[in-house]
Amino acid sequence: MFARIVRFTLLAALFIAAPAVAQSVPNQITYQGRLTNSSGQPLPDGAHNVQFAMYTVATGGTAFWWSFAQGVQTIGGVFTAAIGDMTADTLAGKPDVWLEAIVDGQVLAPRMKLTSVPYALISGRALAVADGAVTSAGLAPGAVTTAKVADGAITAAKILNGTILGVNVASNQLVKSINALRDDVTLAAGSNITITPSGNTLTIAATGGGGGIGGGGTDNFIPRWNGVSALEDSAIYQTDDGKVGIGAPAPTHSLTIQSSDENTLRLIGPTGTYKYQGRLNFGDGNNAYLQEDLDDRLTIYSNRTAVMGGYVGIGTTSPSHRLDVNGGLAAHSTTSGEAGVDGQASSAGTMGVRGMANNAAQTINYGVYGEAYGSQGRGVAGVTNGATAIGVYGAALGASGVGVSGDSTTGIGGKFIGGSSGVRGESGTVGIVGIHTGTGNYAELGTQWYGVHAVTWSGNAGYFQATTGAGDGVYAVSDAANKSGVAAFQSNSSGYAVYARNNGSGNMGYIGGSWCGLYAEAGGSSTIAAAFKGNVRLTSKSTGNIVAEIGEGLDYAEGFDVSNSGEIGPGSVLVIDPDNPGKLTVSRQAYDKKVAGIVAGGKGLGSGVRLGAEQFDHDVALAGRVYCNVDATKTAVEPGDLLTTSDRPGYAMKVTNHTRAQGAILGKAMERLEKGRTAQILVLVTLQ
Repeated sequence: MFARIVRFTLLAALFIAAPAVAQSVPNQITYQGRLTNSSGQPLPDGAHNVQFAMYTVATGGTAFWWSFAQGVQTIGGVFTAAIGDMTADTLAGKPDVWLEAIVDGQVLAPRMKLTSVPYALISGRALAVADGAVTSAGLAPGAVTTAKVADGAITAAKILNGTILGVNVASNQLVKSINALRDDVTLAAGSNITITPSGNTLTIAATGGGGGIGGGGTDNFIPRWNGVSALEDSAIYQTDDGKVGIGAPAPTHSLTIQSSDENTLRLIGPTGTYKYQGRLNFGDGNNAYLQEDLDDRLTIYSNRTAVMGGYVGIGTTSPSHRLDVNGGLAAHSTTSGEAGVDGQASSAGTMGVRGMANNAAQTINYGVYGEAYGSQGRGVAGVTNGATAIGVYGAALGASGVGVSGDSTTGIGGKFIGGSSGVRGESGTVGIVGIHTGTGNYAELGTQWYGVHAVTWSGNAGYFQATTGAGDGVYAVSDAANKSGVAAFQSNSSGYAVYARNNGSGNMGYIGGSWCGLYAEAGGSSTIAAAFKGNVRLTSKSTGNIVAEIGEGLDYAEGFDVSNSGEIGPGSVLVIDPDNPGKLTVSRQAYDKKVAGIVAGGKGLGSGVRLGAEQFDHDVALAGRVYCNVDATKTAVEPGDLLTTSDRPGYAMKVTNHTRAQGAILGKAMERLEKGRTAQILVLVTLQ
């Protein structure tokens, strides 16, 4: 700690400009001081932080200027600092200024009054010349050059009559003569020419007659010749902003053409065989154009053509759809994945593609006809991406109508509506077959792999019922090794692979006995009555809530509501909440005898048994193995150490005071955790 600065000096460098060269005045003041202790001895050499402030009073008051803090180095207690970032206006109007130094955050006293040297900054004002300060007598001959005179700086009022002669004006700057004429020059009007002066304006105009150009015109109309010597308005009009109208005096576009009949615009090209009869190009090349390549045939050439809004008719003058074609329509696709016709229905009640056979005569006509060649061809293919979408849908509204009819070696089967056939298939090999490679409904009878193969995305895939004494509703036998008589698979997480229900009044929908939905019995002491691969879940018949779930985890967990659920995650240590009966809360103190368990799910490890799953805030592990938040910042944890609650919220720690731990034991550590760390480790929950 230093006591004071025993000596300081203000130094300023003042540069005086040479007469012919202008320079700016430096804006820095050099400050030098010496730091000593209370005994007057200089402080040891070292680095210090120095800052300065200026006041208009010796003590108190408010600083009107501050410098940036800067580091200095003392040698024998002496340091030098530069006080900068000042202008002439900093000290202007302040005859008395005191400088205060702050070293390493300590304000040193007393303040030092500035003398005349810093005020040399004000001399910078001499570099600016006041209006009228420089007279002609003060200028040396040739001192003011062209580069020194700003454009427009000299007005006519500043020029003395006769003082500037022709020899004083540089070439190409002013009009000195007209065809070598000087002084007053007279303009004489010729035939059909009038010269009219008005102030500083001289108007030269031509009149008609005598071989001149006559006629007249209207503003903004392009003129045209009327005979050989007169002009008049043409049909072409140009606005001030560049819009051109042909027959349109008020064009609204860059080019507007208006005619009195339907013949508005016609393009005629070269004639002859294989010559274009007319072409209209768009853009910067031959990439998009309209042309008549043969007589009466118009071709639209472009990579993509879009018609925005309105209706387009081909072969009809009154289209009723966005595209209305009266006649044949051919759509070809040669690229894999592309569709010849792509129909999309994006709102309720719409149809992507609709085919209607509207012939009243007793002859065959087709609303939609699909014909395929080759082993992989498909006459009509239906693909769906929605959960309840239909690839191909056929509805028969008449008494004996057929929505979709297929005549082939494999017929077509489908949905039955009323007394009509939604889809009817007649075949000598397979009565009904529907095959879909995506998401769709299909059923196969008598194929290579399945006796019956049925899939549905809405409703029941198959319905089998046996009346009393008639036999089994479903009877399946498998003679193959390791194969099942009945195999069921469910790929949706919310569905059932096997669903059995006992109504109590008949043999319907149960497997095993007449008193339960599912009954399994082992045939011997070494066999298993039932084996389940995956989680097993029990739900309440009255509420539908999950009662219990057996999974692949390692702990036994029950569901609990938690008072401060938002602060808790998997692995957190919980205790009984004394203020909310039946609820738990996060642990917050060491050796808490209200310890209840650990939130299950740490590091993604699920519970082996869950009671009341998904009905409460959290599943809490009360026994078994679970990952737990452990604090080892003070004491390392070894496998087998007893664990209890800690002062860190939601964390366990090693028991070091066994007397306090009675009734507060959470479990035993099954992993090592080094001292100084916090982490989740595997814990065997044994509450005691």
